[in-house]
Amino acid sequence: MKLKNRQVTFANAVLKNIKLEVTQSAGRRRFLRDLRPFHDDIVEAQTEIQQQYADKDKNGEVKADPVTGLIKFSGENKKKSEAEWRKLEEGEIFFEVSEKNERDVNTVIDILTAHRDEYLEKNEKELNAEQYEYFEELENLIETLKNK
Repeated sequence: MKLKNRQVTFANAVLKNIKLEVTQSAGRRRFLRDLRPFHDDIVEAQTEIQQQYADKDKNGEVKADPVTGLIKFSGENKKKSEAEWRKLEEGEIFFEVSEKNERDVNTVIDILTAHRDEYLEKNEKELNAEQYEYFEELENLIETLKNK
């Protein structure tokens, strides 16, 4: 199954924050363990982009906002980092679904579907732009996993 890099990082972030029963938790843990090498590669590439394009202090250390902790990018380097980041997010990995892990993938689909339904119920009146983006990314991930 092909997953976009942004789906890998999104799945990792979302799944880690959902409270589950023990049996679902085990399936999630195995799924994330199988996804970890891909996730680690993406995080490494993100760090390389930050190191290459971020503003640096006089000692060559990456500058971060003291309040938010966000890394600072300026001028042309900001544009270059954004372009590199988009390319990285759109990159794809091949995640093999086999007899060994198909049950875990199905468990994750169930977890994400329940999370989506709960999220919609909580925000039933109207989604703001940020919530809609989250919901859309969640829907795309569920559909990708279902089409394994």
